[in-house]
Amino acid sequence: MMDENKIASIFEVPVKFPNYVNKNYKTEVQRYRIIDGLLALLIIPIFIFSIVIEARLIRYFNAFYFASAVTTIIMVLTIFIIMRKRKQGKTSLGFAFENKNWLKSGIVGIIISLSFFIPINITWFIQWINDSMRGSLNLHLLFFSLIHLFLFVGFMEEFVFRGYIQSRLYGVIRNDKIAIFIGSFIFVILHPISDIIVTMILTDMYYMTMFSAEINIFHFNRSWDVYLLMFIIAIILNTLYRKYNSLIGPIILHGFINFPHLSRFLT
Repeated sequence: MMDENKIASIFEVPVKFPNYVNKNYKTEVQRYRIIDGLLALLIIPIFIFSIVIEARLIRYFNAFYFASAVTTIIMVLTIFIIMRKRKQGKTSLGFAFENKNWLKSGIVGIIISLSFFIPINITWFIQWINDSMRGSLNLHLLFFSLIHLFLFVGFMEEFVFRGYIQSRLYGVIRNDKIAIFIGSFIFVILHPISDIIVTMILTDMYYMTMFSAEINIFHFNRSWDVYLLMFIIAIILNTLYRKYNSLIGPIILHGFINFPHLSRFLT
């Protein structure tokens, strides 16, 4: 049997990163230990709990934006409390401002959004412009919808998944490719789980289970190719984060990725 020192040494092996990864990101990640990885996994049930609270607030108070804000506050405060106990600074969450990398990250995030995700939604943009010219677009609702997509969704999910969970996974997984795969998988799988929880609470379908015929976690609202696309997007977002050690670009890109949902909010 392996003694405790050998077991501990497995989790202290330096992580080998590709050359494009920011030097400060590498240095920060190498410090994480088993406890950091376990705490990152603990965030998953807390995230699910926050979704339950969000769904209940929407159902009983019809307060969609307020519910989203509450979820964001729960996750941000929880992670900041854990980081304070672990004596970790905000730079370990992608809020580093050295060498204007945050600006570079933001510019790249905008360029990717403009060159790829916005053209995909060109039909919606044309409709948006036509509605604006006719005066039929609800600008008040649009404003709060954009805040929801970029702050309560884009910021919160990047803060939780890329800034905290993905980076801390290296505390228990010292292989870069495996850590990225697992981090991206967690990001993808929590989306249908969240959809299911919200639907069950809003429609009183408590008797249904995740793997029942009525609500199946692998076929609920999305097809397998959508999950594959989400997995690829998770890798892109993580690559952008690691390149500049900043969440600014991923937050912007994530917000634009969610643009198709605007039609749901504005109709």
